[in-house]
Amino acid sequence: MELYNGGEFEQRVMKKVGCTEYTVTAWEPVKVDVYQRQVNFKLGKHLPWYNGKIQSTQHKSIVQGRNGWIIEQILTIPHAVLGSHFNVCLRYQIEHETPDACHVSACVGIKWLKITRSSQVIARSTLFILTSRIKKMFSLIEKEFK
Repeated sequence: MELYNGGEFEQRVMKKVGCTEYTVTAWEPVKVDVYQRQVNFKLGKHLPWYNGKIQSTQHKSIVQGRNGWIIEQILTIPHAVLGSHFNVCLRYQIEHETPDACHVSACVGIKWLKITRSSQVIARSTLFILTSRIKKMFSLIEKEFK
């Protein structure tokens, strides 16, 4: 899928969903059929309690027995209030069905490193914001290829 190639299309889509200062490194092999890259960006107005840089690592691996990829992304929000208490985990499973169509499943979760009284509020707002961003991202991609 073109979105994860690191090219101009990826930059354009990410900018439209509110990711500014979006930078990626090249995919590097980690193991057989597993690749890794670094992705950094700012979400700005989309996280009202934080507008700093988000750091993340993406792993890309082949879907066994199918024509597709799994992209797993761990986001850290280092300078946010309580940002050291959790990581955000995203998982996309992309399966090519035909040359011009694919099926995408997306999951969002939070890994708590330390529990806090604000955990539920942080989880609710973070999951809402990221779920909305993912829906918008794939809606833009769908429109682009129609």
